[in-house]
Amino acid sequence: DYTILDSDSGTLFTTRGAAAAVNFTLPATAKKGLSYKFFNIADFEMMVTSGTADTLIVFNDATADTVAYTTAAEHIGGSFEVIGDGTG
Repeated sequence: DYTILDSDSGTLFTTRGAAAAVNFTLPATAKKGLSYKFFNIADFEMMVTSGTADTLIVFNDATADTVAYTTAAEHIGGSFEVIGDGTG
């Protein structure tokens, strides 16, 4: 698990070498222009959690807390990109 920092903007985070599920927690404030990429390499769940509740915008949910690859046999190769817009 890792808590993302503003200074990590532009970083590609992976689960390479993970021995269990991995959770990446975003900064509390999504500053405009910050971006992070996440790529699941290990065959475990990968989650990206908002630093502030209800601020992720994901498919069919404008107030999400977490986005994840949790379905067995669908972990490897899953990816997310998170882009801050100053609000969410």
